[in-house]
Amino acid sequence: MITAEQIRAARAMLKWGQKELAELAETTQTHIAHIESEKVSPTVDMMIRIQNALEHEGITFTSYGVEKRTDVFTSYQYKGEDWYLDLLDDVLLTLKNAPEEEKELLVDNGLEEISPPEVIEKKREIIKAGIRVRLFTEQDNTYIMGNLEDYRYIPKEYFFNTTITTFGDKVAIEHGERKDGAIGGTSCTVFHDKYLARMFRNKFNWLWSLSEQPTKTTARELY
Repeated sequence: MITAEQIRAARAMLKWGQKELAELAETTQTHIAHIESEKVSPTVDMMIRIQNALEHEGITFTSYGVEKRTDVFTSYQYKGEDWYLDLLDDVLLTLKNAPEEEKELLVDNGLEEISPPEVIEKKREIIKAGIRVRLFTEQDNTYIMGNLEDYRYIPKEYFFNTTITTFGDKVAIEHGERKDGAIGGTSCTVFHDKYLARMFRNKFNWLWSLSEQPTKTTARELY
């Protein structure tokens, strides 16, 4: 777990005030101040949100303190039962303050019918933040929860329910096939590299332009 001293040092490197960090970590400036002065014992969830917010801006926490990454390419993983929810939090954190033309989540190989309620609610939160979600799903699947124009079909012989997700300068690749009722596979690796993300986005858009759009939905609920 990162320390109060590391948080202060990371903010200094980024030239952030406590307000900027509080906004990205979805808390108050007062709470950040109390954490940094060690007046409170923050929850694990709060410290993860703070760490994610700082790491997404290029900060690396080491056993010696704090460093600012200068490399073009980095990667990290989400693991555990709720890793997919953590990934969706990453999407929201990355895109909610992005320029309008960049507020887009691209999902390759998805089946909304098996999404558990907590994933559906998180996607609603993403859409409410003004982020467009476009998704490739299996041919003839009619369980469509969003606008039909935001979906395209993959032929059955090429569909495999393990997702590749592109957002901002990041590409997330899921490990293991998703099962009914499960939030996701076993884990995912996020590659933070604008050139890789651009390549995946270009390929996604090319296939999108060639693919069939669903014409109806039988979903029991919508976003």
